[in-house]
Amino acid sequence: TGERGAELEHVVATRGNSALLLTRSSTGAEGAWCLHVGLSAAQRSQLATHVRTLREIEAHHPRCPVPQALFEGELDGVYVTVERRIGGLTAPQLTGDLAATRRTLEGLVDALAGLVVTAPEPLDEAGFEELIGRRFEIVAAHAGEPQVVEALERLRAEARRDLLGCPLPRVVHHADLRSKHVQVTPTGELLAILDWGSAESADLPLFDLLHHLLHERKQAEGLDARGMWELVRSEDRLRDWERAALERYSALTGVPERFQSVLRRIYPVVVAAMAERHWDFSRPRWLRRQFGLGAGGLEPESGTESAQSGLRRQGTSG
Repeated sequence: TGERGAELEHVVATRGNSALLLTRSSTGAEGAWCLHVGLSAAQRSQLATHVRTLREIEAHHPRCPVPQALFEGELDGVYVTVERRIGGLTAPQLTGDLAATRRTLEGLVDALAGLVVTAPEPLDEAGFEELIGRRFEIVAAHAGEPQVVEALERLRAEARRDLLGCPLPRVVHHADLRSKHVQVTPTGELLAILDWGSAESADLPLFDLLHHLLHERKQAEGLDARGMWELVRSEDRLRDWERAALERYSALTGVPERFQSVLRRIYPVVVAAMAERHWDFSRPRWLRRQFGLGAGGLEPESGTESAQSGLRRQGTSG
């Protein structure tokens, strides 16, 4: 990096098969680093995506605060990335402080709205398959149970019915924006969004904001995944300022209401597809166990014609 004065402060072994080293410096920002060491091929790939996305956002989307990427490469045969360490607190340290939580959410609206890559365009068949259909394919391939695959077929058919022709922007998509990936001041002002290793350069709008909102409620209220899905599908259970944040993001980016409605219904599929793409191992039957999909209760709309997508054939194995 060309900087001096770094002093190692913390070494963290993460559950994601990587090591995290945090340094500090008595001379100011220089020498205050966050070093990631990927200990597997999958982690090295994610770290490369992380650094590439940091640089893309810094160059093209300055409204979204992210750490400054300082170095990427091998040191003594070990793949390492280095970025500027961000001060402040991680957002979960303020969980339960509703004023701070609201302030963070409002900051995220402005930051994430600055990540638009393309203006809204009507979603055609190819666009639907790229943004939505491929996620259903990934999830169905690991569903493991016929009743879950049937529920996925119906849900996919409903999404296709409601989204074809819907104007959608494309955005830089974090894909895993939970509170632990958000750095804030002690009063909840947004400082930076961290950990972009699962990012997509031109993908679904709105999901990142919704995902953060739900995980914040999960932490504060002890919800499980099924409870999160029930919450997002029940409009009256969102707080006024949570609904206002979703609406303001949609207005800033050009996301129509019908997409928000579909996204709330297919939320488990988007979550599961990200996990299957980036975990080092698969978790068959995860959708039923975590979200209750295919187990009755929380089901797609009734009476919808099943999608002719081959999901049943792919998803009943494994």
